[in-house]
Amino acid sequence: MNGSQHRDTVFVPVRLNGSGATTLVLCRRPDGVRTGLAFGSAAALEHALGVGQPHLALSLSGLRAMLADLGVYAVQVDPEAVLRPPAPCRAAS
Repeated sequence: MNGSQHRDTVFVPVRLNGSGATTLVLCRRPDGVRTGLAFGSAAALEHALGVGQPHLALSLSGLRAMLADLGVYAVQVDPEAVLRPPAPCRAAS
C-alpha cells in the first residue's frame, strides 16, 4: 500500500449500468446471507475478478455504512478462495 492510501482502504467491486449508476457487487454465502465483497488491494481484486473489473476504493467503515443502508451486515474481505471454482475431481483408478 502506498503512503497516500489509508490502512482502512478496501477495494470494492462494482457494476456500472448504462445510465451511469454504480452498484456494489453483493454475493450470498452458502448459508444464504447477503454479503458485501472487498479486497485489501487493487491487485488482489484484479487477480480474483479480472483486470477489467470496475471497482471503488472505500474505507471499510464507509463500505459497512453503505451496505447497512441495503440491509447487508456481512463483509467478506479478500474472498479469493470463495470466488474460485472447485478443482475438478479425479476419477479413482
